[in-house]
Amino acid sequence: MNENVFLALLKSNEYYDVSCSTSQIRFGNLRANILISVLTNPHCEPCAKMHYRLNNLLSKTGDKYCLQYVFSSFEESLSVSNKMLIAAFFKYGSVDVMKVYDDWFTNGKYRKEEFFLQKGLLVDSIVENEFVNEIVYGVLKNKTKIDEMANTYLKDWSIDRLGKTDGAILRMGIYEMLYTDTPDVVCINEAILLAKEYSDEKVKNMIILYGLFLLAQK
Repeated sequence: MNENVFLALLKSNEYYDVSCSTSQIRFGNLRANILISVLTNPHCEPCAKMHYRLNNLLSKTGDKYCLQYVFSSFEESLSVSNKMLIAAFFKYGSVDVMKVYDDWFTNGKYRKEEFFLQKGLLVDSIVENEFVNEIVYGVLKNKTKIDEMANTYLKDWSIDRLGKTDGAILRMGIYEMLYTDTPDVVCINEAILLAKEYSDEKVKNMIILYGLFLLAQK
């Protein structure tokens, strides 16, 4: 491909700001000047091919790059795979987990329950905390759609007019309901607890009503 064409296509795509703190799932030289961040869907065939290519790149030039995975499923029912592959990283470490990921992308994704059981993967507080980081990134990636849904409900108002904290709580709640397998009731309750801690009564009530609105639409 012509370099100018490639740069034009690259600039036409949405830009997402990432750093080493976006995800702890990192490989290669963690102090490298070049960070390669990959938004990967555990059930995506092109993502599987990219995994093998990047693994090969690291095996040849591992000291030059830091590779970072951000797991993201595009179907609510499959988001459990994100948590389990995060769990695999913390269980096996950055070296041995590559073999686990190889096995997953080869055939594990077609029998996920058996695979998770075979590898002894469990979700604990560390995994949940990392999953929260993935939620934050997911909110940024899907901010346009999330805001459109929020503004549909917030008649004569907009989410951008809310305070930064209030808007963040509402966006995270909407993201979890739309893009993860967390039960809606749990998502609403988590948002309410955050609102009680960091926001005011008006915002808490708004979150409750919005959650009920979403539930009614499903």
